[in-house]
Amino acid sequence: MTAPSSFQWPLDVLVALTFTDDLEAEGFGLSPEDRHLIEQAISYAQWTKAKLTLLHVIEEDDKALPEAGGTLHGRLLPKIKLALDEVVAQAAARGVEARRQADIGEAWSRILAAVKLGEHDMVLVGPREQGWFEKLTHGDTTRKLLRKCPVPVWVEPPQTPVRVSRVLVPVDFSPLSARAIEIAEAFHALTGAERFALHCPDYPNDIALHRMPEGIQKIEDYHAAINAEALDKLNAALGEGHEGWRRLIGPLPIAESLTPVVKTHGIDLVIMGTNARSGLMGLLLGNTAEKILDNLEAPVLVFKPEGRS
Repeated sequence: MTAPSSFQWPLDVLVALTFTDDLEAEGFGLSPEDRHLIEQAISYAQWTKAKLTLLHVIEEDDKALPEAGGTLHGRLLPKIKLALDEVVAQAAARGVEARRQADIGEAWSRILAAVKLGEHDMVLVGPREQGWFEKLTHGDTTRKLLRKCPVPVWVEPPQTPVRVSRVLVPVDFSPLSARAIEIAEAFHALTGAERFALHCPDYPNDIALHRMPEGIQKIEDYHAAINAEALDKLNAALGEGHEGWRRLIGPLPIAESLTPVVKTHGIDLVIMGTNARSGLMGLLLGNTAEKILDNLEAPVLVFKPEGRS
């Protein structure tokens, strides 16, 4: 089976690795989170015939550099290259073309530079924390990539299954969610993944109805009517093949509905578009998200409108 003609798989993927925290420890090398990320990257490359670039950026520390006299980086680079060479060989043994790259500087900046220089068309990155969105909401490398990276960013939390068997698209009927639906269809064609579409309608008349006689019944009837209309719109957005989708109507705003839906249905990948500062992802990166998305354990594939960097 093939992907829809309007969608092209990213075939030149940059994989951003972190290595272990203690730079001078004897055990310095690939972290368990790195190894999980590499496994996902190789699996994706096997599905799509993509090639991989494995990148590690040594973060500059202004306080450590004078003390290290510039020699720490020199000691680390051979270890990094050796570890990455082993991964390149492992990938080759599984039929995947990969190469390694090491750099020094601010991680997000060097990743963006590598994307532009290498003409990569997707970045795969994995946060280190168990609560994997905690740093994202406070402006770490991942958040900066989501805001600034001109190509799709796949954020892979640790300890998640290496598979794409259930994909979820939050739908707000915008062109971005229409694109996310196309990508979900492509994963269905490629891996046979089940497709889930989640729409969370607004109920602006709840407060007024609550004050009326028999308010609870009126609210229930009002919600039923709104939900029926929302389901019709969702079916229209999904197109002729909508019967093949699991269509979900969330009773709460998206920031409150997303985490329980992901857990209840065992979602492997959430697909969404972002305008960086507005729209659905803008909502998810707000203050509410610091409490909600910290518990979201599924990978997220985030993309921007075509032609926007």
